[in-house]
Amino acid sequence: MSYKRILCPFIAISLCIVLSGCLELPNLAPKEPVTIKFVYGEEDTAYYQSLIEEFNKDYPHITVELVSWRNVYRANFEDIDVFAASQFELDFFLAEGWVANLNALVERDEDLNWDDFYPGTATAVSGEGLYWGLPVGVDVIVMHYNKRLFDQYNVPYPQIGWTWQDFLERAAAISHPDNGIFGYAYHDTGDFGLLEPMMFIYQHGGRMFDDLNSPTHPTFNEPLTVEALAWYGALIHRHHVAPMVGERSTPYPLTGIEEGKFGIWMGWFSDDREAYWGIAPLPRDAQSTSMATISVLYLSSQTTHVDASWEWMKFLSAQIYPNLIPARRSIAESTAYADRMGSDIVIVANEAIANMIPFSLNLEGDFGNRWGMISSALNEALSKIRSGEDAQTVLNEAQRKAGF
Repeated sequence: MSYKRILCPFIAISLCIVLSGCLELPNLAPKEPVTIKFVYGEEDTAYYQSLIEEFNKDYPHITVELVSWRNVYRANFEDIDVFAASQFELDFFLAEGWVANLNALVERDEDLNWDDFYPGTATAVSGEGLYWGLPVGVDVIVMHYNKRLFDQYNVPYPQIGWTWQDFLERAAAISHPDNGIFGYAYHDTGDFGLLEPMMFIYQHGGRMFDDLNSPTHPTFNEPLTVEALAWYGALIHRHHVAPMVGERSTPYPLTGIEEGKFGIWMGWFSDDREAYWGIAPLPRDAQSTSMATISVLYLSSQTTHVDASWEWMKFLSAQIYPNLIPARRSIAESTAYADRMGSDIVIVANEAIANMIPFSLNLEGDFGNRWGMISSALNEALSKIRSGEDAQTVLNEAQRKAGF
């Protein structure tokens, strides 16, 4: 009789016994079906639907129900398990008691290394040893530039490590005001009407408020802030690398950008770009820095599905969000990210995120109560500087009008 005929039945019986025993273990037992509600930005519906399909390959027992922020109210927030928002909302969520800290989950999970998150992203969602959110994607302010204009005037493209002087020289080489061509397009309205001058202030080592996260008073007329904004105004009126009021087409600066009249302009990393536009980090002066907004996943303090919610959050943190820089270094430096974005874009992304300032500008207390007066004084001062008025004079006035 063959040894095989003797051994095979024995092996088969043994395997049945072993497998039967294994099936009784909790980790192989059928998972109880669970549904978690995830609040997200409605514009990302298709993206999250595709991720749910991928997620269910490993977690078929977890149903993720998408809920748009527009359908969320205080009364029904207790039904939510996970929600996506920026770092700007964290203080509000904490005040409302809507967000749970993640310490126990982070500490017990060997698959998630908190050190993998870029320091700035981790700082934005933690404090006093507590983790309040899981960063997933980052948007930073960068410089966009028109490659066609740079090529036309034989000007080298912006590079990593370029300085204010490099920026000015390139903008001057491109500028031909008689032809309506300018090296730089500044912003005078919208979010960037404030963010743009802030970038130059912090690049120069100045500051707009005593603290970007919990401000108590403005610092409009401090010396470094005045110097930065004087330089900003000089781009228009002394160097003339940016258009004066009578040289702009409306809507400004969009029309000039689309018509190929501007060489460089400031914007978000996530902005849509034409094929002939490039991006670069902001030019450095005393320091290299940029402001950032961070897409964060928060665990609801009301959830009864902690484990399922955590698996969904971890899964999302390992994805490459469209047009954002991954918050996790291992993802941002991966081949998959480089293949999707292009190696030149990834170089800029990694440089920008390494020097970012995550800020929340918590408008509470006396500062928050005076914010209308503060912002009005600041916007008036910035408008006057763009119109050619003396920076020191208008910033002294702004500080006084702000009530500090």
